Amino acid sequence: MIVGEEGDLDRAKNLEIRRNVVVTSDDGMRLETSVLRWHAADRRVWTDVPVRITRSGAVIDGRALEMKLADEATDIKGPVRAVFETRQRDTR
Repeated sequence: MIVGEEGDLDRAKNLEIRRNVVVTSDDGMRLETSVLRWHAADRRVWTDVPVRITRSGAVIDGRALEMKLADEATDIKGPVRAVFETRQRDTR
């Protein structure tokens, strides 16, 4: 699901969503940014503003993001900060 306060969709199905953009996936991933763009012909999602991705105890902050769906590749531009929650094992 993608939520934002405003956006534009053109005839080629290219999309730009702005202001408080939140993307949530079925597997629990959450992406937050202020601008997110979709280019339909290239199957490319990107933003050139700060982004935060959270999932399963991991938080990744970056300066920008590009996802190419055809390649199943995601590039987070730096500086990047990533924090991973570690769970302690029960040694009993």
